[in-house]
Amino acid sequence: MNESQTKSVFALECGGVRYPLCEGEHLVGRSAECSIQLPQVTVSRRHLMIQVSGEGVVIVDLGSHNGTWLNRRRLRPGEAAKVSFSDQIYLPAVALRICPMERISTANSLAVTGSGDVLTPTSSGSYAACLPAGSIVRLGATLVDMLLFTLLSGVIAVPLLLRLPISVQHVLSLDGLTALAGDGSWLRLALACLILWVAVWWAYFVVGWGLLGATPGQWLFGLRVVDHRGRYPIGPARAALRLVAYSISSLPLCGGHLLVLFRGDCRALHDVLAGTRVISRRLRASAAPEPAAQTAASADITVVEGHLEAR
Repeated sequence: MNESQTKSVFALECGGVRYPLCEGEHLVGRSAECSIQLPQVTVSRRHLMIQVSGEGVVIVDLGSHNGTWLNRRRLRPGEAAKVSFSDQIYLPAVALRICPMERISTANSLAVTGSGDVLTPTSSGSYAACLPAGSIVRLGATLVDMLLFTLLSGVIAVPLLLRLPISVQHVLSLDGLTALAGDGSWLRLALACLILWVAVWWAYFVVGWGLLGATPGQWLFGLRVVDHRGRYPIGPARAALRLVAYSISSLPLCGGHLLVLFRGDCRALHDVLAGTRVISRRLRASAAPEPAAQTAASADITVVEGHLEAR
């Protein structure tokens, strides 16, 4: 590391990774000439210029194709805008933030590298790489969750079966359906059971993903659901969004789930739509904890004064 990096006052935070900003200009984009490279296809090759001086940080949109937003205002091409620590910078599908170099919080926070690996803090203060959860282990966790929820659904359906006005073998006959439609008390009970079933369905996944970090099936397989910045639990709002996206991903024929087979970060369609990813709590064998001043080669990052810097 050079002296200018160790004396950086500001940092650019993106997806849990911090890029030190020394005085001067920093080009942001997909091009190899950019000092801060963001691989997202929605980011232009030369998207944004960050200018750091003794007076603070200024950003300039370089005529990007999809635009740059400072908080809720879109910058005009070539427009310079001063940025404070409380401001949010939005590129399409990418959220950036200027922060002081000396401030970092690792509580329940994981860093996401450009390769899709997720870094978790170790007791020694360094970071070790977690594996993105693969399709087989995710399928196993899903089957366990479906089995558990099927059992819960059976318990909810017990009152309906006990109160059936006709025999079970005649339920699907025309006369049986007519008898059920004419039994107001049974229909009210069926509606109450349906509402309870939907509430349990939402609670199972929203509480699991949003408050606990994983459903029971995912916990069993050592998986966690994190957001696009690597934080967990992801919160009830994002968990609810993921559940809606999960339903979309299941149609038609669970096609959205098959996306994990073709993406390097093993994200399904509902992960992409909700801004989440599923990781394995098993660490890479080559990602043994290292001293904070050394390079974590397996994670493709460097720890600088307790901060993460992408190479």
